[in-house]
Amino acid sequence: MRRLLLGFLLAVLASAVLAPASQAAFGLEDFALTFESANGAAALQAGSHPFAVTSNVRFHSVPDATFGELPEGQTKDLDVELPAGLVGDPGAVPRCSSADFVNIDYNTKETDCPNSTAVGVIVIKVLNNSNAIGYLSAPVYNLVPPGGAVEKLGFAPEGVPIAFELKLRETAPYNAVAKFTDTAQVLQIFGAKLILWGNPADPAHDTMRGHCINAGFEPQTEEISTWGKLGGFLPNGEPAVCHSGVTEQAFITTPRECEPLSASFFATSWQEFPAVSGSVSVPTLSGCEHLGFGPTTSVEPTTRSSGSSSGLNFSLDVNDEGLTTPSALAQSDIRKAVVTLPEGMTVNPSAGNGLGACTNADMANETLAAAPGEGCPESSKLGTVEVETPLLEETLDGSIYVAQPYENQFGSLLAAYVVIKSPKLGVIVKQPLKIVPDPVTGQLTTVADEIPQLPFSHFRLKFRGGEGAPLITPECGTHSLTAVLTPWDGGPPVTSTGAFSITTGPGGGPCTTPGAAFGPQITAGTTNNTAGGFSSFYLRLTRSDSDQELSNFSTVLPFGLSGDLTGIPYCPEAAIAAARTRSGGQELASPSCPAASLLGHTEVGAGVGSQLTYVPGMLYLAGPYQGDPFSLVSITPAVVGPFDLGTVVLRYGLHVDPHTAQASIDPSASEPFPRILSGIVTHIRDVRVTVDRPNFTFNPTSCEHMAVSATLSGLQGASATIASPFQAAGCASLKFAPTVSVATKAKASRNNGQALSFKIAYPKGAMGSQAWFKMAKFTIPKQLPARLTTIQKACPAATFETKRASCPAQSIIGHAIVHTEVLPVPLEGNVYFVSHGGEAFPDAVMDLNGDGVHIELDGKTLIRKGVTSATFSNTPDVPFESIEVTLPAGRYSEFGANLPHEKLDYCGQKLVMPTQLKAQNGLEINQSTPIAVTGCPKHAAKPHKTKKHRTQHKKK
Repeated sequence: MRRLLLGFLLAVLASAVLAPASQAAFGLEDFALTFESANGAAALQAGSHPFAVTSNVRFHSVPDATFGELPEGQTKDLDVELPAGLVGDPGAVPRCSSADFVNIDYNTKETDCPNSTAVGVIVIKVLNNSNAIGYLSAPVYNLVPPGGAVEKLGFAPEGVPIAFELKLRETAPYNAVAKFTDTAQVLQIFGAKLILWGNPADPAHDTMRGHCINAGFEPQTEEISTWGKLGGFLPNGEPAVCHSGVTEQAFITTPRECEPLSASFFATSWQEFPAVSGSVSVPTLSGCEHLGFGPTTSVEPTTRSSGSSSGLNFSLDVNDEGLTTPSALAQSDIRKAVVTLPEGMTVNPSAGNGLGACTNADMANETLAAAPGEGCPESSKLGTVEVETPLLEETLDGSIYVAQPYENQFGSLLAAYVVIKSPKLGVIVKQPLKIVPDPVTGQLTTVADEIPQLPFSHFRLKFRGGEGAPLITPECGTHSLTAVLTPWDGGPPVTSTGAFSITTGPGGGPCTTPGAAFGPQITAGTTNNTAGGFSSFYLRLTRSDSDQELSNFSTVLPFGLSGDLTGIPYCPEAAIAAARTRSGGQELASPSCPAASLLGHTEVGAGVGSQLTYVPGMLYLAGPYQGDPFSLVSITPAVVGPFDLGTVVLRYGLHVDPHTAQASIDPSASEPFPRILSGIVTHIRDVRVTVDRPNFTFNPTSCEHMAVSATLSGLQGASATIASPFQAAGCASLKFAPTVSVATKAKASRNNGQALSFKIAYPKGAMGSQAWFKMAKFTIPKQLPARLTTIQKACPAATFETKRASCPAQSIIGHAIVHTEVLPVPLEGNVYFVSHGGEAFPDAVMDLNGDGVHIELDGKTLIRKGVTSATFSNTPDVPFESIEVTLPAGRYSEFGANLPHEKLDYCGQKLVMPTQLKAQNGLEINQSTPIAVTGCPKHAAKPHKTKKHRTQHKKK
């Protein structure tokens, strides 16, 4: 902040480490900086405007035969760093122009600077033009500074103009530095005493102001340290009086802290002696308890709509009349500020789009001499800063930048840099800000510590607004920012609040009850909807800013939309666990899951408004999870702009419906969306899933109207089930040509009944060219009647569903195996008779298992006039190569033997099974399938001619 930290120069010229006289060399023999009252006593009140600030210096000298002594070297350049917090007001008195300052009167050896511009006096011990050691006095004037300096002071002893500039140090603590450059060599200087006035217009200085100081004054004291009050006299002996003619105003203010102070030095000589440097203590101030401290804050978002992208205008104001009033005390400066935004005002993920970061190297390059682009990149800029101070007429401008996460001085995820820069004044101040998000609520607290002791009246920080602004507004209502401000004077902190109101809903709509709205949307389908063909699958879930945030979701795919799992390895559990352990700031390694298990990709849009930040991820196939045969694992490095929030791993159980083979995301075995990552509220608005593994997802062979449905949950408990229409196309082009073969044994018995086996097979290459089953009905000939004794042993449905192992062994009537192209192993298992209450006959249920998948094919049994039929309705629309069912003979076989002769020999019998098959695309096959008899003698093995009727047509 632009404030002059007025430097009280040490002498005109020298500064160095204090050294014993025996080691005389170029440098400083003695130095003292004191604050004095009008009677010469110490003035140690912090934040006051002392009568005078006095600097006494004595340079190293060496014995000389002619003059007794001479200074050791002549100062060329000198930098004097003044105590932090020592400030001045360049506008307290008028300024003398450079032209008037260098216009020296030949007779009086005085400048043309007006008396009103005088701010002090200097007396120098020199070797004068008469080659005698004497003393020169001169007024010190307030000059017009050049570009790049806050202030300039000058004096002209013996008509030799000497000036020095005051600048702020470019690094903390940003104290004032008095800079003498290329000091004139015309004078041999032994020492000097510089007196600057805290209130230059005070009438007490009238006899020493400006031209009065040269009115016959010639100090004669040998020891500079004992010089007393200076004054000038007119020729008649009367004291000279030079009035200021301007309003009294404080020029110098002492630091507002009561801790040890120091000044430091660096000097070079014209003789090129080694440069010297050092520091000295400055009297410690007291009375800090008398200082006032009452800064106030105000805050206003750039929009009054809730849940919207917003900037923020924050103002910190100080009304400090004591800073410029000579008789009053200045208020303490702010040492630490802890500013907490209201809960619900969180970081906007949308701000990550195109956002850069300012690195440590970038910040080091932020100098007054830096060319555009050499410091913090423009992409890292979050807003602007304005600073007003009573000590300067101009407003200081600056910017606020995002600091490089984890590589800033705090090592934190969130941090920022305030950079205030004025090349015109030579002012640059860099203040780091630590930003701490609450890990549970996302509430933001910003901490600025060791703030420079540079007084200001107004500090305004303006975060940019519009789409992609850095913040999101809270819900409707009145909210307050809280600032806890700690002073430099050591007193207790004060708390200031600033309130603002949110008056409309998102987008300017009406305010609603928080969490009342929940209307998410879904878009889903395959990119190529050709029936039975392979295609990528996409799913998109969205919500509006008015809706509750998403918590969880489940998805049910249409009948027949599935994937080919053969040849795909699971992502190992160890790899999934490893992915979960990566936190923000750690190096991103290669994906933990193998590429062979990759199914597709995800993309999550976070933020508010029309500009969201999208984070890509990968979707892998994983093994069994919480009772489901498979699972999907989404692994997303949560990197948004420069912010790395770690890796988000979400696992979803993949359920397969045992009756329809319909795939779905199991809501009871799915992990919720993360609401907060490293204290950043995610504000998830858009979830996109693309399963694009080649030859993985395939379409149904039914072209009926279906839907991809999803059930979504909101963070505040709302739930919504939504659906996206889905329909395959081109079903008419699919064939339907499975073959059915049935066989029984030659021999049967009354006790063990008869065996029967079925096989349904598709031709090779059926995938993508054939429609799959929808219904199959088999009518068993009378020669193979159902056995009542077996039917009576059927397993009750309740037992079958809950504790299948407890079903009677007699209810197991056979075995089935299904070979499919889409699983690495076949599905196989027992065939049960299962009885349902209220039904006359039990169902024949194939209990199939393989690769963790469980499928039940339920055949409704009907016995009419001794003829048994089994109808499998609404069978899954899934690919298979063959289905083989074996129903063996035995005491509890499904079928008995019904022949007129005692031998029960089926050789030579005419056995035909009427068969009706329906495809998912509407095609039908009606045929009389001959039943082959195995185990007959060769002479009887000649196939019996049977009447075969086969039709194929579309269902009307």
